[in-house]
Amino acid sequence: MIKHIVFFRFKGEADEAERRYRAGELAKIFAPLGELACVNEYHTGINFSKSEDAWDFVIDSSFNTSEDLEAYRISREHQEAIAAAKKYSKEKSVIDYKIDKR
Repeated sequence: MIKHIVFFRFKGEADEAERRYRAGELAKIFAPLGELACVNEYHTGINFSKSEDAWDFVIDSSFNTSEDLEAYRISREHQEAIAAAKKYSKEKSVIDYKIDKR
């Protein structure tokens, strides 16, 4: 199994309410991608931590194979979601890793 986790942090000065609003908008944009056939599990989350190290929004997903992850990345739906999310200035951090079943 492949885990694909993406964190977003909004750039610029924005209060907590604005950050939560923007994160909610990202959730509306990205959550439907969990319905793609190539996706095994898909969750989005909005941060509630007050830590200065916290990011604002996360996509936590899993795929059965690397090929499924690649199909997700290049899908029309994913590309449209990325384009729609560009209206929010943000940093992004990604990790992809294999989960060994024991």
